[in-house]
Amino acid sequence: NTIETLVRVSDLSRGEFIKKMNDTVREWGATSTNFVEPTGLSSENVSSAQDYAIITKEVFKHPIIQKTSTMDRYEFDTLNDGVLHRVINTNKLIATNLLNITGSKTGYLHEAGYCLMTRAKTKDGRQIIAVTLGADTREDSFAETRELLSYGSRKLAKLKSVIKLSL
Repeated sequence: NTIETLVRVSDLSRGEFIKKMNDTVREWGATSTNFVEPTGLSSENVSSAQDYAIITKEVFKHPIIQKTSTMDRYEFDTLNDGVLHRVINTNKLIATNLLNITGSKTGYLHEAGYCLMTRAKTKDGRQIIAVTLGADTREDSFAETRELLSYGSRKLAKLKSVIKLSL
């Protein structure tokens, strides 16, 4: 619903909006990505894990997107009718935040399985991104992401130690 609202208020036609999405991600270097519609709900939208990491890096440069993606819940009233809405983040890793998560996006399509992008801050303050695509269950995507982020953090720490030793 949110992206459809953005399309409507963008002053672009739906086709122009989608073209701009594709042009933008290509400018960022995500050359294996192609959007056919803006919501991400079509199996005809395609991307790779590497492209998704590139897109993640760029999208989370925007503080409001970063902040909202890491909130475990959010409540708001709509202006036109005053109805209270509650949104709960489906990324269960956010609630524990043992990984110092600084950005996340869950997804599911029958064709793609459970997908999860998570960005976390390492102990030395660097950002690391894990992209899990095609997991059989949501819990599998969480477990695989935890493993990827832990592995990446260990490797970065080890690399930092090696660089210090060689100086």
